[in-house]
Amino acid sequence: MWAIENSPEAAMDPDRNSDRYSDSDSDTEILRWTREYLSGGDHPDFRTYAGKLSSDTDLTHFIWVMNHLVKLGRMRDGRVLDIGCGFGWHAVALSMIARAHLVCNDIRPMMTSVVTERVAAIKQQGAPVSIETITADICELDLPAESVDSIVCNQMIEHVRDLEKMFAVGFRLLKRGRVMVITNDNNSLDVEGLVKFEEMWRKRDSDWDYINELKAERPIENKDIKPYAVMREQIVRGADPNLGDDDVRAVVEATAGLVEPDIASVATGYASSGQLPRPPRFSWCRNPVTGEYCERQLDPYDVVEMLRSTGFAPQLRHGFRRWPLSWLNSTGIKLIDLRLFRLRPFFILVARKP
Repeated sequence: MWAIENSPEAAMDPDRNSDRYSDSDSDTEILRWTREYLSGGDHPDFRTYAGKLSSDTDLTHFIWVMNHLVKLGRMRDGRVLDIGCGFGWHAVALSMIARAHLVCNDIRPMMTSVVTERVAAIKQQGAPVSIETITADICELDLPAESVDSIVCNQMIEHVRDLEKMFAVGFRLLKRGRVMVITNDNNSLDVEGLVKFEEMWRKRDSDWDYINELKAERPIENKDIKPYAVMREQIVRGADPNLGDDDVRAVVEATAGLVEPDIASVATGYASSGQLPRPPRFSWCRNPVTGEYCERQLDPYDVVEMLRSTGFAPQLRHGFRRWPLSWLNSTGIKLIDLRLFRLRPFFILVARKP
């Protein structure tokens, strides 16, 4: 989901010499309908996420960010696939700014159902939006080839179970010469940020108090969650009931980051081989059943190579708003880029389908 004001998202400036891409009258209308969208509905998780846009300052910066996404993604008057739409306020703003039809995709029906409900409510009041929802795993999304003019993926690729599959789906669905724009700030090159994430991962993996906090914060999304280590232990004991407690603990620890079939395979072979994998450093906090990652950390250069191997022509960008740093948003010089990531981990990928 979108982060609050002064986040790096609010620093995107593709033309470097302009702070805005919309007029004040248009922004006022978009703000009006975004507020209306956010104010309705009694879904408790929706209300929690909507709290990130609780002030006029937050909303104003949010609209500024959406204008920049439209510019980068060449979304005007097109059919736009919004991957990981969440509760949908991004789509409302993007549809109005770009005069576009948004196809909102999310894997969670509790999110897409709220989007459908809230869009219908504001359209009945006259909101000029065109939005449909599709509930599906993006890695398996079945739409006609070359059926979208643009793809936007705002702050969600850190959760996707298989990025290579997602990019392949995006490449197939996107028209030739068009663009997929991806934003994220889960940057493994951000050493200080990584320390904080590692602390959170440990809690998400094994701390019931932390799990209960998440349940209280978002009671529907997190209704049935457990620590991931508890889930792995159930898989290990089911795969080999004869393993002793010490062996079970060793396998549970070593299989962090793996999914259920692979965990079971390690467990059944451990008694005879004694072999254990080494958890991946940046992506070990993972739901072993669904494969969804918990705030996976991404190396932007690795993601660029994934996109390139899929067939895209990707460009890695920074997100600085003001000169002189905005002048360096697309240097393409790795030494400079690495220094800039120390200032802000946020990165933007503009991936064109040749």
